[in-house]
Amino acid sequence: MSFQIESNGNSSLFFLSEISKIIDEHWKEIITLFEQPIYKELTSKKLKQNELPLNLGFNLFHIISDIYHRENLHSDVIYSILDPNGNHKEGHTYIHLLIEWLAKLRPDLRELICCNFNNCIVLKESGRIDISIQDTVSKKAIIFENKINGATDTNRQLPRYFDHLSNKGIEIVAIVYLTLNQIRTPNELSWLPATTEGLSDSEKVKPLLIPAVAFSHSHQCLMTGWIQECERCTNDFDTLSIIRQYRKLIEHLGSNAMNDLLMEKFHKTIVERPEQWQSMQSLLSLLNDLPSYRALRIAKLFENDPRPFENSGIWAKNTAVLSFKNGKGISIDIGCEKDYYIFTFWDRERETYGKERINTAIQGYEKKDTFLWDNVDLKYYKKYSFPAEEICLDTDLKNFMTHLRNINTEEITP
Repeated sequence: MSFQIESNGNSSLFFLSEISKIIDEHWKEIITLFEQPIYKELTSKKLKQNELPLNLGFNLFHIISDIYHRENLHSDVIYSILDPNGNHKEGHTYIHLLIEWLAKLRPDLRELICCNFNNCIVLKESGRIDISIQDTVSKKAIIFENKINGATDTNRQLPRYFDHLSNKGIEIVAIVYLTLNQIRTPNELSWLPATTEGLSDSEKVKPLLIPAVAFSHSHQCLMTGWIQECERCTNDFDTLSIIRQYRKLIEHLGSNAMNDLLMEKFHKTIVERPEQWQSMQSLLSLLNDLPSYRALRIAKLFENDPRPFENSGIWAKNTAVLSFKNGKGISIDIGCEKDYYIFTFWDRERETYGKERINTAIQGYEKKDTFLWDNVDLKYYKKYSFPAEEICLDTDLKNFMTHLRNINTEEITP
């Protein structure tokens, strides 16, 4: 955009007015961009994902990380929890909790009830089925197919499992198809059509199928619908520890997978709307520059009257500093990070005076007890979150400066 120099001497005002219009228009574009439903959805999901733990911490499954990516690890753990004869000594409790969760997902499956599963055996890899829960009295069974690590289906996998148990006179009442964090249905390409002698594979499996996920932000997932319920009903410390650590593993794996899915969706959205990329870049630039602006804003609060200090300025770009010109004496530093402030009150000559002068200066300040003391660096400090506590920081800073102006400055100045 070019600007014509006006002969009436108002060219500077005209230029500033046009720049102001451009800024206003650009800011409106940014606001409009993030009011769109797709970006509201993405940011909402990202906020939820940020609430999850970034790592497993001290976790048994993390220690054996070379095997927790294998499919059979999850089957082994789930089998061990479900086994009514397992060392957890909880009997059928965990099986019944699983049935209660599954029944919420498929309330139409009338035979999927706890009273049909009071005399269970739980088998692993019997007939190549990941896990099967079979009742020896009611002759009913639940097939549990684990796809947490994303394994593909083998040829007629679920129909073969169905046939294997049916041929033994066992009634299948549910087929669980468990994936990590996205509902997925089985691959039907190899499934057989109906014959004159019987049902199609689809007619056998689909009426009993329960596609489920191990992790989501919904109570409908395995983690919250079953594993957490097992935690609540467990009294043995060792058993509780294992179940809790497995739940954290699922949460960790699900969180990482969610982030990948979120980034995939975000990337696709940007590619489909290239005209919005510049606005996003502008917003990112504004966010990156915000800490240094916040430091400048604080420095300007006392620019005209920094008493009892002599300077109000910026150090290292993101820190507002109130100090004396000779670089000695007490000082206030306000460090401005992405999502918080650090208010620090210290003595630049602490090697000589220790904490004598800062203790003298802070005596009588009504909010003294809100500061923390660092006994290594000999300083008082307090953290304020941004943006929630910015007004609180401004108020405390002004009140503290008023306090310093009212004491005998000869005791605290270099």
